[in-house]
Amino acid sequence: MTSQDTEIRLIGRLTHDVTFRTVDDNNRIAYLDLQVELPPEDTMIVHAQARGPVAEYLHAHDCRQGDHMIVFGTLKTTRKGDEYVAVRIAAAGTSKDWRP
Repeated sequence: MTSQDTEIRLIGRLTHDVTFRTVDDNNRIAYLDLQVELPPEDTMIVHAQARGPVAEYLHAHDCRQGDHMIVFGTLKTTRKGDEYVAVRIAAAGTSKDWRP
């Protein structure tokens, strides 16, 4: 299995409230989906995960569906040969304070 990492910044709106899970090592993981507008009149939904301080930021700021967000992170693609497996953002930072 190979993995490629690409830095990315996305601006969009949350499609649902951020959800959280606590894993075995007591770390919280935040899951969020961001609707990103694409020119000319299209949209794309991007899945993101955040851990550590970024997950705590999302929890403390009570991020809700429709909130504007900027998500900074790494685009993670995992492939097994030519077979597609997963694409997501591993968030390294985010901000709910941005307004269009």
